[in-house]
Parts: sequence; C-alpha cells; structure tokens
Amino acid sequence: MDGPIEPQAVGLRVVYLNFDGVALTASATSDDATRDRSGILSAAVPSGQTRVIAPFNVSDLASSGGLSRSQIISRVVSDMYASHAPYNIEFVTERPTDGKYSMVVFGGSCQSVARRSGCAGIALLDCGDYMPNNITFVFPYGLRVADLASTASQEEAHAFGLAHTTDTTDIMYPYLRSFVPTEFGAGPVPEGDSTCGGRTFQDSDEVMMQTIGYRGQDTVGPTITITTPSEGQVVEAGSPVQAEITDASDIARAELLVNAVQVAEKTAAPWTFEVPDGTAPGELTLTIRAYDSQDNLNQALVRVYLPSGDEETCSPGGDACSDGLECSAGLCVPGDGIGGLGATCASNEQCETQICAESDGEKRCSQQCDQATPCPDGFECRGDVACWPVPDAGGGCSTSGSGSSALGLLGLLGLLPLVIRRRRR
Repeated sequence: MDGPIEPQAVGLRVVYLNFDGVALTASATSDDATRDRSGILSAAVPSGQTRVIAPFNVSDLASSGGLSRSQIISRVVSDMYASHAPYNIEFVTERPTDGKYSMVVFGGSCQSVARRSGCAGIALLDCGDYMPNNITFVFPYGLRVADLASTASQEEAHAFGLAHTTDTTDIMYPYLRSFVPTEFGAGPVPEGDSTCGGRTFQDSDEVMMQTIGYRGQDTVGPTITITTPSEGQVVEAGSPVQAEITDASDIARAELLVNAVQVAEKTAAPWTFEVPDGTAPGELTLTIRAYDSQDNLNQALVRVYLPSGDEETCSPGGDACSDGLECSAGLCVPGDGIGGLGATCASNEQCETQICAESDGEKRCSQQCDQATPCPDGFECRGDVACWPVPDAGGGCSTSGSGSSALGLLGLLGLLPLVIRRRRR
C-alpha cells in the first residue's frame, strides 16, 4: 500500500441490505441513502428524475440452489457477517429510522441504473470515505446465490475507498469466477483501474481495518467529572484541581489546561492537579482532558477566578457589585461571560456547547448536527456537521462561499469515479 490511509471516521458502520425495492432520485451532486438520492443513477436518467428499482426476484438468479427468497436473504446476511467478521459493521435488512447508514440495493440492471453493460454490481469509489450514506448496487440477473454477498461486499468496500486487486482470493478481485472469495486479501491494483491516491498495491484487509476499525471497538472517550473547584469559584495559585475519570478501556493519560494551554499531565490516578504558580490573575478556564488506551478523547471544564488583590469586597445579599460583576468568596468578580449558540467566540472554552466553529471567516458558538439531529429554529446545519445562524436570524452572518457548506461538500461527489464488478464472459 502506498502511503497511509487517513479515515474520516472510525466506528460502527450500518449497512442496509435492501431487497425490497426502492424509488431513487438521480442526483449529480449527492449520494444519500437516507434521502434515496443516487449519484450513480444520474448516468442513466436526468438529475432530479426518479427511477423505481424493483424488489429482489429469485427468478433473476442463474440458480436458487433450492432456497426460498427468505432463505437466500438470510444466506446473504450470514455471508456478509462472515466476510466482515473482523470489522465494525452491522448489516440490517430493514431500513434504519435514524442515523447514518449506507445502502446496497439488490435489484435493477447495470443498463437501467448506470447505462452500462456486463456488470454484476456498481459503486462510487469514495476515496477518504467522505460520504457516510452511499448507495451501491448488486444486479442479481445471472448470478449464483453465493455471488450476491461477494458482489455486495465488493461494492460496499468501494464506498469505503477500496479499489480492485488482482488477488483472485480477494473480495476485491473484479471478475466473477467459479471460486467465490469470502475475505479481504491483498494484491496489485489492475493497471488502468480507478484508485485512491495512486496506489499500485492494496492490502484490502488493512484498508478496511484502518477505515472502519475492528468489531466491538471502543470509540467513546472517558467520562470526566471535575469535583474541585466548582464553577465560578475563587481560587489561588496552588489550589487543587481534581477529577474523577472512568472509561471502558484503560485511561492512558490526563492533562490540565489553563485557558487552553496545557500546563500538566499525569498517566495514573489520582487525577489531581494544581493551579500553577505564576498564573496570570483574572478569569480562568480549567480544562481536564483525558485519553483512553484506544486514543479516544474527552474533556470537561470549569470557569473560575484568580484574584489580583485589587478586587472590591462584598458580602452575599449585602454590598452590591458593579454591573457585570457578581459576589463570590467576598470579592466582586466577573460573571461567567460564556456565549450561547450563535455567539461570537475565539475558542471552545468560550461557548456553553464547548464548540467554537468557523465558517465564512467568522467564529461562532455551535453544536453538532446532522439529518437525525437538526439545529434549533434560526440555525441551519452546515456541511451536515455544525449549526450556524441563518441569514437575518439574529446571527448577522453571510451565506457566501463557505468551504464547510453542504453544497461544497456534496459537489465533490460528482467527480468520484464509478467502479463495477464485471461478470465473467
């Protein structure tokens, strides 16, 4: 393999095996199983038009092997799990109701879907696995039962960024033959084939593992609770900063950051730090950041105040503090000053959501979003990633060219090459 593969996201993947038929809309810019939009279909019908793919029909196969339709579907699911046993993938035959998933459609023909001939399946080669909701196809006509899972495995792997190889025992071998591959191998990429990053040799198993990860992997960061100090507390140099940290895996290390600058690190409990000597007085954001043995990250923070000695004194319920100040530990100190969703920011620590996103040259407090988790009213989900104020909705932002906009991301899809699994002639 030439050079490292940098996956977009390692974690559980859900693949919907669709034997029930589907009405797909052709799109020149997007491939989205959750909305039944197919970039491949735009090769056969104009963008915006819909084509119905009929349900899987056993009579299309060269032979059913004496199995009923339901038995064949069960066999495909079983074979898919067997060939993907090492990888963190779940195969379902009912459409998920939420979340991201890709879809393999068992039906149609190469001609009706992509205006091509002589192929048993087709997919977009998604280098970098940038599109989480790909739609790929298996064309059952003339196939054997065992070919269904093998072809589906290869087409779905193309959507994970894998190319063909010349290894005849590899699922990624491009031709059907009497021997049916049942696992991912390694071999040279056929000359002239589409590939990611110009690879001339591909370890298919390694690429799958790097892109998806191993089955049952821990993808969740540690749980962190800062027990001392509390939010808004007045502290001094040397004050303890303590946290309780738990995780399903071993905890590799924890760090203390003061105003986003790392000042200390520990590799074992107890997870106790101190406010460093020499810390400049004023408002402080104390962040505990922890990593588990799988390199998953999480963090928690509290906002405190380190006095300079020049603060006015006060008493709760007694002497009032000036505007913008509040009484804490007998001193008039600033309020938290933390921005809500849509507020301008310079760092994550300045946002209630702990996410300071950037778009159109601005930085604003944001929160994660996608189709399953929409933004609140007055905000739009940019790039299927982050909430951003809509124009004239109080945010005062521009809608002009943003590199993180959904349109900018989806527009790349039209440039992805098609890869097919060819029938042996």
